Amino acid sequence: MVDWTQPLTRTLTLKSGERLLTLHDAADLFTRIFGSVTKSAPLEHAIRLLHRAAETGTRGDRKAATDQVALVLRLNVMM
Repeated sequence: MVDWTQPLTRTLTLKSGERLLTLHDAADLFTRIFGSVTKSAPLEHAIRLLHRAAETGTRGDRKAATDQVALVLRLNVMM
């Protein structure tokens, strides 16, 4: 079962003040901000890790997803 309400392993706070607390928060932000992006290896990897974390819910998978989401946000100067 997929559970997007699982928490990230740490709160990610954007420059805008928006806070990402859950896998859903991160996925929703990516859809809103990067929905039209067609090629980005870091973004694609983050999306895969978010899906895996939502499927397994393990701390290791949630940490990997959180770290990759943070990387994508830093690369796009959003954090």
